Amino acid sequence: MERWILRQRQGLPLQVKVELTKLRIRQWYEHYDSDCYFSFSGGKQSTILLAIIRMMYSDIPGVFVDTGLEFPGVRRFVRFMQHHIFHWAEEGETIKDISQRYNVAVDDILDSNSSRDIKFTANTRFKMKFPVYVPKLNGGNIVILKPDTSFRETIQKYGYAVGTKKVSQTIYKLRHHNFRIGTETTCSMGMIEGMLESSQNVISTFWTHLLKLVVCAAMNERRNIL
Repeated sequence: MERWILRQRQGLPLQVKVELTKLRIRQWYEHYDSDCYFSFSGGKQSTILLAIIRMMYSDIPGVFVDTGLEFPGVRRFVRFMQHHIFHWAEEGETIKDISQRYNVAVDDILDSNSSRDIKFTANTRFKMKFPVYVPKLNGGNIVILKPDTSFRETIQKYGYAVGTKKVSQTIYKLRHHNFRIGTETTCSMGMIEGMLESSQNVISTFWTHLLKLVVCAAMNERRNIL
């Protein structure tokens, strides 16, 4: 997406953004004939997107990958969402109505929503669409995946290969560098070394071998195009 399009969409009213999001979800769902899933991180943006998805479809599973690096609070929230239905209360609907619809005790619904800023009672009548957590075992359609090996075992075997955003940005710039010199494209290691030296304030020597491979690959790709 071009930057001007991104800025334009960021300036749109909230409801327009929601409708555009729902349109993209619908297109994705129909294109893949409902055979899709949602990558759920447990963060606030991810939860908002999950809420919008649940406005439309209950059969799209949310998939959370527990790598071993997630905060305990995130894990607790994901497990909470796994066993709760994300119900969007309609205008005029009450907690009692929701209780009868799902055959869940009113007190259980109130307890599931007790930590929220807005307090409910059994007779709370919603004036607009509003998300309500309804407890139900595995009702959230959230799948939790765990790797076969622990994070510690992975690090011991393969090393720590997670870079910072600055590292990623520098690699991106190198990948998109214009390697054309005159009318030819060359893969000069001297040229690469010079580029790497100019990035040493960001890139450590740990990444040097990877950057050389990335730059060479980009240059070979450009050579094929030319």
